Amino acid sequence: MPTPAYFKKLRPSHKRRCRGHDYLAPGNYCITVMKGAGTPFFSSVSKVKVFKGDYNEPAGLRRAGERKIYIRHRGMITLVELTDTGLLALRHLREIERNEPRLKVGAFVIMPDHIHFIITVTARLDRPLWKEITAFMAACTREWHQARHTDQFFQAGFNDRICKREGQLEIMARYIFDNPRRYLLKKENRIFFTRRVWQQENGKRFATFGNHFLLDHPEISVVRWSSKFAFGEFERRQAENLEVAAAGGVLVSPFVHPLEKEIRDRGIELGASLIVIVDEGFSERFKPQGFLFELCEQGRLLLVGPEEYTGRKPEFDRRLALNMNAMAERIAAHAQRLLC
Repeated sequence: MPTPAYFKKLRPSHKRRCRGHDYLAPGNYCITVMKGAGTPFFSSVSKVKVFKGDYNEPAGLRRAGERKIYIRHRGMITLVELTDTGLLALRHLREIERNEPRLKVGAFVIMPDHIHFIITVTARLDRPLWKEITAFMAACTREWHQARHTDQFFQAGFNDRICKREGQLEIMARYIFDNPRRYLLKKENRIFFTRRVWQQENGKRFATFGNHFLLDHPEISVVRWSSKFAFGEFERRQAENLEVAAAGGVLVSPFVHPLEKEIRDRGIELGASLIVIVDEGFSERFKPQGFLFELCEQGRLLLVGPEEYTGRKPEFDRRLALNMNAMAERIAAHAQRLLC
């Protein structure tokens, strides 16, 4: 019997460039580089103050000397204090636009083990952007080696996100400024941000991320829409879903169809937790995004996906959808047995 699409292994492609994209042309990018295994942390992050702020307010950033950067964002003021290695990286980050005037560095944050920064290509370049990024990384490594260190300053390669859609640049800037707050929340609620691998009775293995105790909840209700439902079946299921949600229960589903998403959103408002079936595994540095991060912080989220992370989403088709829905049904019916 062939392996279901839900469990198929895909070839890894973690730090790929966008095939067919013109990296010489003007555009906006969010770049992420990771520290090398033997490199000391770039910074430390601490909480300075919590306040009642608007979650959509603009981020505030204030420098205090060379090492200290205060960021006011989404109800919290955080302090990012740079180490010697962080200062080294910052010096060379500033050199990017001095070495190539057609490049402008925008929002950035230097986290303990990685750096995010936005870079804008203002006019057509003579060489691809990725060469400018690797030149920045090489300059940091050269200075690091001049101090008689032998380890690589950065991990090989980098990640880029191309900001093409309207408003995407602003979204990425907010994400960058929100990194310290998210880092602290994850650190303070570590139990809700953990990945585990389980084995089912049929031998298939799957990964989970989030609050694993949700699998022990006595009330788990499957959210599903199907064109094959008999008349009134979806409405009956919807009423059951919302009743479980109002009682503080758990809703489980891939939440793909718009009607399933409506029930999900209403369930969240009523206080439900979510078990979400996803179609790809979780990388070493995985964190949920957007409202799912907030649910994860509150212990109200568990993601369930394939054991392996490949960096490439499988093609979503009917067979994959049926496998994901079947997983939701098994969790609702035999959650505790899945943990054996």
